[in-house]
Amino acid sequence: LKSDPTAFALYHTDLADLRKDWVVDPLQEAIEFLAKSEGLIVGDFGCGQAQLAEALRGRHTVHSFDHVAVNDSVTVCDCAEHVPLEDGVLDYAVFSLSLMGTNRFNQLTQAKRVLKPTGQILIWDPDSDRDLEAYSQEIESRGFKVLQQQRSYKWVHTWAIADPSNPGTTAETVDKSS
Repeated sequence: LKSDPTAFALYHTDLADLRKDWVVDPLQEAIEFLAKSEGLIVGDFGCGQAQLAEALRGRHTVHSFDHVAVNDSVTVCDCAEHVPLEDGVLDYAVFSLSLMGTNRFNQLTQAKRVLKPTGQILIWDPDSDRDLEAYSQEIESRGFKVLQQQRSYKWVHTWAIADPSNPGTTAETVDKSS
């Protein structure tokens, strides 16, 4: 993506076209959920075009992270390696179709680090006949307690809270076991 920013732009152009036909749009679902509150500090992991931040401007503080910055509001980083926030600052971490790649669950480790002790995550992923029990276990192994998980249209939606009694698996532990 870094070597060919046009590929990133093309991906998001194609995604915008696909979104028009979706019965359930994960981004819109996250916006509607978070719009019910005010004054939250939110991290958008794999933010794409930072649409969550734009939609919630003035209501919440949204930190937008991705591999490529499409505008000045996006912080460039690898969310699986290091999210440039201090520990314990976020109320919510959002993953809207962004948990991809072989190290995708390391993003949850970073989210746990930057979330407040009772911070929460909202995840929307493609369903792909996913084994929900195994998926929940993977999320919980990163230090979360799954509150709700459901299939919706062609997505799996997971809502979880940081579990202070569960430190979770660290990225270093995962790398050593791979």
